[in-house]
Amino acid sequence: MSVTVADLLASPLGLVAVSSWCADSERPINWVSTTELEDPSQFLRPGDLVLTTGLGNRTAHQRSRFVECLTSVPVAALGYGVGLIDDETPRHLVDLAEEHGLALFEVPVTSPFTAVSHWIAEELYTQRYKAVQRATEIQGELTRVLLCEFGLEPMLLRLSQLTGGECAVVDRRGELLAAQPPKSEWEPLVELRRQPADDESAVTVTPIVIEQLEVAYLCMRHSEPETPVTPFVAGLIGLELARRQAILTGRRELLGQVLDDIAHGVITGPEVARKLRTHGIDPGVAIRVLVGRVDADAQKLRRVPWSISDLFATQGDQIQTALVDDCVVVLAPLERDVTPLAEELRRQLGDLGQNAAVGISQPHTGTRAIRIGFHEARNAVRRAPGVHRAEGLSIASLLLSSTETPVKDVARATLQPLLDYDKERDGALIKTLRVYFDHGCSPHLAAAELVIHRNGLQYRLQKIEALTGHDLTSFHDQVRLWMALAALDLT
Repeated sequence: MSVTVADLLASPLGLVAVSSWCADSERPINWVSTTELEDPSQFLRPGDLVLTTGLGNRTAHQRSRFVECLTSVPVAALGYGVGLIDDETPRHLVDLAEEHGLALFEVPVTSPFTAVSHWIAEELYTQRYKAVQRATEIQGELTRVLLCEFGLEPMLLRLSQLTGGECAVVDRRGELLAAQPPKSEWEPLVELRRQPADDESAVTVTPIVIEQLEVAYLCMRHSEPETPVTPFVAGLIGLELARRQAILTGRRELLGQVLDDIAHGVITGPEVARKLRTHGIDPGVAIRVLVGRVDADAQKLRRVPWSISDLFATQGDQIQTALVDDCVVVLAPLERDVTPLAEELRRQLGDLGQNAAVGISQPHTGTRAIRIGFHEARNAVRRAPGVHRAEGLSIASLLLSSTETPVKDVARATLQPLLDYDKERDGALIKTLRVYFDHGCSPHLAAAELVIHRNGLQYRLQKIEALTGHDLTSFHDQVRLWMALAALDLT
């Protein structure tokens, strides 16, 4: 907020312009300082109006130094009081003002310096009051639009109308969510944030924060600079985004309950088809199931769901997402390329924690598609961080993935002697057993991969048999140990 030199000269104080630089109507006055010092620069700020009677600057040298100090700050203007020390502004001072580009005016004795200060203070207060009043009106109008549930686009339209500028909401990846005018062009988000703050044509970028996470940005261009509503508007848009996300999260959790029941066989047959249709899913369409997980608090997926929503929220009914236990489940139609979806889902899950992984099922159709696809994708996601495609289910993989049988507990108990041995003696019995099974129980191939002599391999195998009590020549014992290793990998 500021008063210009032109505003001051047009006031009823009777001030008279002396230098031609007073005609510059854009010179803002931020505050008033009165001084009689030869060098007052250390007490001044840019944009100050300086008032003086010339008492401390009587010689040509003093006046020259005085003007140079003022223009170095630089000040908005110099008011010279006449009628006390000088009857008129000294000609030498006028010449100096013209030479240095200083706005110089006379202050008659009938207008004391306090009157000038009071007039500027009242003008600044009036401007600030009007700005606050204007901001309050805008806030009230935008709140009304929000409460009437008109949505983000009408809110931006009203904001653009009220501020006379362009505005847009950009998500964290820089994609445009909404803009007014709709066809307005916006630079990339990175470029917008690099613009200098003192550039009058620059775009103001205000973060939209929800639960301490920047989910989007409000960008405004050519709006009223004296109307400080952007923080309020950003908060208002945050409420709208949070409302939308709450609805989306609720839908995901409801669908997640249905998918969980399907995956565990709680509902079957016609009941599956009926419940899927209530969520807009056609059981007759071929789909792939994506399952994503990350090492993070399961509740984080619910508290910060927008980290995984911006990819899928605008896809309509083509892509359905759900929250099942500690996993994100995505149902994608067969015609859609799931590779970029899986990569983006993995990246967004990676923002929440470590070891983000996504499994992709084989394509399936019918009421059993989700159940089979879910188990395929969940088995694939357990391999390692990254994106993995399912190789199809087997009886062993289904048994190992069961949450209703203590397979993993039994497996760890079976292999615990080997785990303890490896830890205490820096052995390699677990690795040896895994390589031995991977090569079809061939001692020659296993020894070659382990880079040890066959006698060394035989010693390790005998140690494994002694510690576990299982015979590696027995097919049944081989199956038990292989299942135990597979279950150990899952943990």
